[in-house]
Amino acid sequence: MKDQNQLALLASQLKGELFYTNETKDQTMLLAYSTDASVYQEKPLAVAIPADIDDIKKLIDFAQQHRMTIIPRTAGTSLAGQVVGHGIIMDISRHFNGIIELNIEEQWVRVQPGVIRDDLNSYLKPFGLMFGPETSTASRAMVGGMIGNNSSGLHSIVWGDTRHNLISANVLLDDCSEVTFEALDEAAYFKKLLLAGREGDIYRNMNELLTDPQHLSAIEAGYPKRSITRRNTGYALDILADRSAPFNMCNLLAGSEGTLAIVTEAKLKLMSLPPQELGLLCVHFADMVECMHGNVIALEHKPEASELVDKYIMDFTVGHPTYKYNRFFIEGDPQALLIVEFRGLQLPKQRRKRWP
Repeated sequence: MKDQNQLALLASQLKGELFYTNETKDQTMLLAYSTDASVYQEKPLAVAIPADIDDIKKLIDFAQQHRMTIIPRTAGTSLAGQVVGHGIIMDISRHFNGIIELNIEEQWVRVQPGVIRDDLNSYLKPFGLMFGPETSTASRAMVGGMIGNNSSGLHSIVWGDTRHNLISANVLLDDCSEVTFEALDEAAYFKKLLLAGREGDIYRNMNELLTDPQHLSAIEAGYPKRSITRRNTGYALDILADRSAPFNMCNLLAGSEGTLAIVTEAKLKLMSLPPQELGLLCVHFADMVECMHGNVIALEHKPEASELVDKYIMDFTVGHPTYKYNRFFIEGDPQALLIVEFRGLQLPKQRRKRWP
């Protein structure tokens, strides 16, 4: 749908902004939103900056009427073309960036999707709390995007990924209905199945899918082992199929890349700040296969983090004006490194060594 008059009408109805014309400013915005941090590029039809929930609803209605896609976007998480497309890019980072409520005793916080992960942790630090998932772009990655791609990070083996730290989410569905996804006990789950409208349809369809033996067998056979903590393999149907835990649609929402609903608010589980004492074990290996076997042994000792680095990456630090100083612990020319982190270690003072 390329009717500029229809887009002009939509723009006149929004409190926020809509970029779609051939003017230089609008074309610059369209080009800026044509890519993420990947090699993929596709120019969108329009870029919307909604000011409030009513704006989002108007955008959803418009997209439904004209049979086009809406691609919700915040910042700092999409590295493989997830927020690129020909439809309407909807950037909700500008006006949905508030910290709504903090419960120190129960260790949770309610935030809007445009809150930056590191900004959230700066706010939480005086209370001795933090949000664990830590994408490598945490200085600019926003909660909405972290939910979208189920961000994990270096410490995910202990602190968990975003999915496991998402308690509930307020979302907008494709019919503009506002619903809350949260953990449901058996009684609450069956009440959802009796609801009229889009929300009830979703729960009934999911119940039909997840009670079909053939579907369950396919899920069991096709999904990775649940012991693998870092995994993003599409919709997490395997987690929803696990009835040993309360049913929570947040498990499906996390990792869905904005394709199922638009998050307007998230309730996140927090953790206490970890001990400041930090120890690193840096093991040298002759090849990456040997390094991976070493990692299996390291994980038996319950580290906070374990990272494998190959020679290709290490060679980039040789002579680098910044990273060459971080090579002080490398001896010889190893083909791989295993860097294992332990926290809370009480080492004798004479054995402590400061990072240069």
